[in-house]
Amino acid sequence: MVGSRHAKENSAAEKVFFTAIRQGSVDEVKAMVAGSPALLTAYNYECFGATPLTMVSFCGDTAMIDVLLDVGVDINRRSDWWAGPWSPLHCAIHEGNDGLAEHLLSRGAELDVHTAASLGRMSDLSRLLDESPERIAEPGGDGCQPLHFAGTPSAADLLLERGADIEARCIDHFSTPVQYLCKSRSAVARHLFSRGAKADIFSASIAGDLKVVRQLIAGDQSVLDSRINQKTFPPGPEHDVHNIMTFYVGGDCAPLHAAAKGNQPDLVRLFARSGANMNVRGGYDDAAPLHIAAWEDHLDAATALAEEGANIDLKSGKVHNNTPAGWAIVAGSCNVFEMLMDRGAEVRDFFLADAEAAVDGKFRQYKIVPQENYERILARLQSAM
Repeated sequence: MVGSRHAKENSAAEKVFFTAIRQGSVDEVKAMVAGSPALLTAYNYECFGATPLTMVSFCGDTAMIDVLLDVGVDINRRSDWWAGPWSPLHCAIHEGNDGLAEHLLSRGAELDVHTAASLGRMSDLSRLLDESPERIAEPGGDGCQPLHFAGTPSAADLLLERGADIEARCIDHFSTPVQYLCKSRSAVARHLFSRGAKADIFSASIAGDLKVVRQLIAGDQSVLDSRINQKTFPPGPEHDVHNIMTFYVGGDCAPLHAAAKGNQPDLVRLFARSGANMNVRGGYDDAAPLHIAAWEDHLDAATALAEEGANIDLKSGKVHNNTPAGWAIVAGSCNVFEMLMDRGAEVRDFFLADAEAAVDGKFRQYKIVPQENYERILARLQSAM
């Protein structure tokens, strides 16, 4: 039953199928579907009830999307998620991937109000709301309303004129439009701040709104010590959920982590001048902000962190015990990796093996980047040894 919150498990065959999709194993995917077409209607319960197509739409794997569509997957089928099933289109627009959204539409996806708002299709958005005004609060993925996915300031303004709630909360994460938009639609988030949306230090830092961040610090210097947790972002009245910042940045992360996530060098420098710890830890594997910038290949933020005194050889926690350069190798973050090497970052014994594994596709399941990124990293390491 779509929307069920009961624990479910995948069969062994379904687990193999979803692993093959995640790893980009085209021939294996085609062979499995030919032998068992029912796999195309399976949900991945290890990935929030994702369908095969929503899973790859979240990570932007257009090649695998086309493979799945060519073998008969339903382009409009939504995930099995209690708080708001995700369509492939909603996955694309959540990530701000306009090109993928347009591609899905060209392959037959149905345009809805969320997607029209995200793509800034003003005439379509007006038409859909004229036909059904109640769609202004229609729940989409995670129970988000159209304003959560607005892709342009003009679309946001139109939605507000039609009655959208600027502080609307999604169902899954009890989070506002600016909190959803700050990562992939930072200009829209900043516009909503100017329209009166309530700001928090984390969404403002990701979005790069210097004015708002300065106001927050001036109002309470201790905001620099705040962390992403249930105290900073209390759960909703009906569900004990975590704010979307937990997933965008990480639980127990500090504002400086958010600035790194948003690739905001000016905010990194502002936090440094305000006394923030450049090596503050939090989130996955007790990472420092430079680990996050390295993973995302956010060169501007990473450079600012290094210039402001971040330890470029600081090791993360017990899971990986690795430096930012090591994280960059696995992520294919060639630009940050080269910057760290230029600054004299330590070359650890296993770096070359990791770089070779990356070139061979061993880390593709974690992040999709151009193959040349991994090859650049490997070449740099080889030249340094």
